Amino acid sequence: SWDFGDGTTGTGINPSHTYTSVNTFTATLTVADSEGLSDTTTIEIMVTEENGTLNNPELEDIKIYPNPVGDENLNINLSEFMNESISLGVYDYYGKLVFQNVIQKDHPEEIAIDVSFLSDGLYLIEITRIENNEFTYKKIIKGK
Repeated sequence: SWDFGDGTTGTGINPSHTYTSVNTFTATLTVADSEGLSDTTTIEIMVTEENGTLNNPELEDIKIYPNPVGDENLNINLSEFMNESISLGVYDYYGKLVFQNVIQKDHPEEIAIDVSFLSDGLYLIEITRIENNEFTYKKIIKGK
């Protein structure tokens, strides 16, 4: 079960939730098996803008490869956003920002990020259109 830290809860593998205020929330996931064994993990979510749009369809079409990625570069195709500045943030499993970069207007269609410094594991990439604060998240796996 999910507790989003703002008084709402959810169930299922991939729930959806919208925070309606600027604040720091502690989201908690609790899983249990048929034998009654359970485990809990938490992550802090900082909502810093009230007017952001998550999961904009244009941003959802951004291609990131290879995934999983080893010690080679991670490629991000930004061809649909050539005249826009883009912010990239890479977060580890615990929600810690481990890499951040702002890509200025007139960038190449595709950018390469060196991820060799990352430990093996699951990461989220936050991709933000700076001009209108629309953003999306993409999951990547480091390691093969």
